[in-house]
Amino acid sequence: MAEQLGSETSEYRGVLAADGLASPEQEFSALRSECIVMDRGWRVRFRVIGSDAQRWLNGMVTNSADLENGRAAYSFVLNPQGRLQADVYAFRDGDGYILETDAIQSESLAAWLERYIIMDDVVLEAAKAQDATLAIAGPAAAALLTAAGVPPPETPLQLTRGEIDGVAVTIVRDDASCLPLFSLWHDAGRTKHLWEALRLAGAQPAGTGTAELLRIASGTPLVGVDLKDRDLPQETGQARALNFSKGCYIGQEIVERIRSRGAVHRGWSGFVLALSPGQSLPAAGSLILQDGAKVGELTSVATLPLTEGAKSVGLGIVRLQAVASEKLLSAEGVELRPARLPFL
Repeated sequence: MAEQLGSETSEYRGVLAADGLASPEQEFSALRSECIVMDRGWRVRFRVIGSDAQRWLNGMVTNSADLENGRAAYSFVLNPQGRLQADVYAFRDGDGYILETDAIQSESLAAWLERYIIMDDVVLEAAKAQDATLAIAGPAAAALLTAAGVPPPETPLQLTRGEIDGVAVTIVRDDASCLPLFSLWHDAGRTKHLWEALRLAGAQPAGTGTAELLRIASGTPLVGVDLKDRDLPQETGQARALNFSKGCYIGQEIVERIRSRGAVHRGWSGFVLALSPGQSLPAAGSLILQDGAKVGELTSVATLPLTEGAKSVGLGIVRLQAVASEKLLSAEGVELRPARLPFL
């Protein structure tokens, strides 16, 4: 699908996605001040149907599947030991659900879910329509959609359906981006037409590099990059993924035990990287050290090209006691200064 957009492509989250036409600095500037359009072909959707769909899904994910039609919740999928296996958005759609996740984890997630369909009236199937995704982002994104005849939802994770230049779309406002971001689900055969319509409406094409900068600027973790299968839900900083009143699900006993004890020792954190002249960014995956001892891992790094000057930042999971201490944190010799998220 990316090839039909007439631009270069790069691998991101398990698929080839279209890149932008400008420099990362130009794209990021347009994102912050105007509006960009991005190929989000790495987002994959399944349908869950059957009379047992709600009960079954509630037993599989960390958030509640008891949703109003057209609304969604972000969830983790855990193993019985409470360790993270995947993340997923579950949208209530009529009598069933639409599950959305990244392509890189879609096969393993589908296999995991299928494993637990035993005596249930539940069918898990790949989306047969609106199987492609573009997104527009930036302060002018909502105005662009309104001018195109589809006023976007003000509430995150609420499905809004309409047409843009004759292309049927489902619009979803993102719940984790620090700048307005709207996904546009549509049929894959109409991707090029929709892309061109959004460009003509004023959205500047942007690529996966800018998508990654926006993710890091927002402080949003990626499963498999920032979050691993050793991590516990409360260590991820994603309280939006948890519901403590919905009843039992796989891994729930561990989650509840952590809640009742009131604390975890590791947590999700952002850092400003204090680079000295001549220093390079530490690599993603670098150990975070304090007094020579490992206290965490720097999982994502980026230099944000801001108008007020470049800002090097990082994300990671680190011992909370180390962050609270006034002692120096470092990665590959670069000082790390704990920072509030999001960075923008």
